Amino acid sequence: MNETLQKIRQETLERLKAAKDESEIESLSVSVFGKSGSLTEILKSMGKLSKEERASVGQSVNAVKKELEKELSGRKAEIAAGCRNCALSGKP
Repeated sequence: MNETLQKIRQETLERLKAAKDESEIESLSVSVFGKSGSLTEILKSMGKLSKEERASVGQSVNAVKKELEKELSGRKAEIAAGCRNCALSGKP
């Protein structure tokens, strides 16, 4: 499960770097954290794990979730700042 988690992390970070606007970031956020999101699916499947595995996987999921939320938020702020700068300078 940790391999899957790291794959989700890596793919999300790559897609985040390529995001050009806030709607792409929002779409990415939903695909990871939404009701049927990839991270949500891992959380749902944790009930099938042993108590020891749940603790370990839970910590890993929470760490990745925090990191991705921070990166998504930061990228959204970058894009918003870029849009404001374009509007102020009159350049697209």
